[in-house]
Amino acid sequence: ADAALKRNRPDFTDAAQEENPFSQLDGIRDCLDHLGIRHFEITDRYEADDVIAAYALRAEKMDTVILSNDKDFFQLVNERVFVYVYNGKKSVLYDEKRVYERYGVLPC
Repeated sequence: ADAALKRNRPDFTDAAQEENPFSQLDGIRDCLDHLGIRHFEITDRYEADDVIAAYALRAEKMDTVILSNDKDFFQLVNERVFVYVYNGKKSVLYDEKRVYERYGVLPC
């Protein structure tokens, strides 16, 4: 991963448990298991956005909605992949048409 990007990320190594978002992972795993939702984890060799993109593009037979404010995901939008940008009452579900309306280009 790009060192400049990682430099701006907070380090939670010495954070108190209630302030460390990673302390919630065990509860999240338990909840997913209880609900029967398959999940997996990866090492820090990969960036989350790369993994999300790979899964979205491989889910060819089902609609996929990526929930993110990261505009880089717009390049993945196609007839089956959508990006939901949460912004309260101004939240938007981006499809190909909406990406074109907003940026004047079609996704790749």
